[in-house]
Amino acid sequence: KKGFEPKTWSDLDKPEIKIAVDIGSVHELAARNFAPKAEIIGLKTRDECVLAVQTGRADCVILAVILGLTAIKKNPALGKYVVLKDPFVQLPNCMGVRYEVDKRFRDFLDNWADYNRGAAQIRKWMVDGLALNGVMPEDIPSEVAF
Repeated sequence: KKGFEPKTWSDLDKPEIKIAVDIGSVHELAARNFAPKAEIIGLKTRDECVLAVQTGRADCVILAVILGLTAIKKNPALGKYVVLKDPFVQLPNCMGVRYEVDKRFRDFLDNWADYNRGAAQIRKWMVDGLALNGVMPEDIPSEVAF
């Protein structure tokens, strides 16, 4: 919410803090692991979580960078997107492919992703994609790596 800018997970880990999370997500897992003392409000969708903050039912919502930055850009009244530290949590993204005995396609995808990440192409694609939603490079926190 506007004016609420925690810096660390311990700033959220208090009984009086209400955190909205989408049930069954990595957002919920992170909140339950790093802010177990907070009041966790489990909701069905991310949109419901954002609405909970908007209506004052929750103090904050835990969202991945792309989702959070886009939500803030669409509705600045939500407040500021903050990357929490201590600990700094960065979850991996993975591709799911059907299991096959011949692993060449999976290996190709792994190598393709590694190459494009190393060449900063993934970052360019992510920044360009965020720009389609009005999120400019200067809006992306310096701690964020793609």
